Amino acid sequence: MRPHPALLPLALLASCALGDQDAIFAGPVMPVRGECDSPSRATLTVRHRNIEFAPTSGVLVLLGALGPDGRIDAGLTRPGIDGKPFRLSLKARLAGSVIAGDYVTPRCRYTVRLTRTR
Repeated sequence: MRPHPALLPLALLASCALGDQDAIFAGPVMPVRGECDSPSRATLTVRHRNIEFAPTSGVLVLLGALGPDGRIDAGLTRPGIDGKPFRLSLKARLAGSVIAGDYVTPRCRYTVRLTRTR
């Protein structure tokens, strides 16, 4: 028996959101406000619900998790030049083959829109 056509998008979302397969997403990182760098690209990898988000040149990688509802929460804290914690975070949501959300640093807020490449 075939599933109802209206349920197919939900099945696809659940398949990726539940970590049944590895996936790679890529797309633009656009500055919104603050002392921001130029627009750039980012890559996000999903492996068994574990997230690796590599913004800009990918020198730093934020680690996090993909929730069963599609929510993504990733972060990295490094010491800043002044010795204070420099927190980088990604709060986003997976919907179908797109991840959209905010990448935030102490200096800038960026929007991200990543599409599935694999």
